[in-house]
Amino acid sequence: MIANQPLIFVIDDNAMLRTLIAKQLKSFISCEVVTFENADDVLSQWNAITPELVILDYEFESPNLEYQNGLKFLVALRAKSNVPVIALSGQTEKAVMTKIIKQGANDYIPKNEPQFLDALLRSVQTTLTFQETQQKLKTSINNTNLKFAIMAWIILVGLVAVVFLF
Repeated sequence: MIANQPLIFVIDDNAMLRTLIAKQLKSFISCEVVTFENADDVLSQWNAITPELVILDYEFESPNLEYQNGLKFLVALRAKSNVPVIALSGQTEKAVMTKIIKQGANDYIPKNEPQFLDALLRSVQTTLTFQETQQKLKTSINNTNLKFAIMAWIILVGLVAVVFLF
C-alpha cells in the first residue's frame, strides 16, 4: 500500500463496472484500490490487509457463493469490523435500501441513477474525509489525555516533595 493513500476494496461481479470504478477512484480520490468479483474471498484476507472503505455490490450473479449478496456479506463484516461501507445496487426498492442501511452500510447508491459515478465519488470523498477527521479527533483527545496525565503526575510529585520537605 502506498503511504498516505487510503485503501479501498471494490466488490462487484460486473468486471467492466469494477474496472471503471477503480480507475475513477484512483484518478479523482488518489487512493489504492483492490477489486473483487464477489465477497467470498474478502473476509479470509481481512486480517492481512484491511481497507479504509469497502464499496459493495448488493447482488452477485453466481449461485455457488457463501455470500450470495452484499447484505449477507455486510452482516458478516459488521461482526468483524466497523470499516465504512458504501453499498451499490440496481435495486430501486426502498425495502432493499432500508435493509442495507439497517445492517450497517454508511451509504447506498443506486446504479441506475443518471449520475451514479459522480454520486459514488462524492460519497467516497465524504466518507474518507469523515474518517480522517475522526482519526484526528481521536489523536487529539489521546494527546490531551496524555498531557493531562503528565501534568497530574507532576503536580502529585510536587505535592509529595512539598510534604517531605516541610
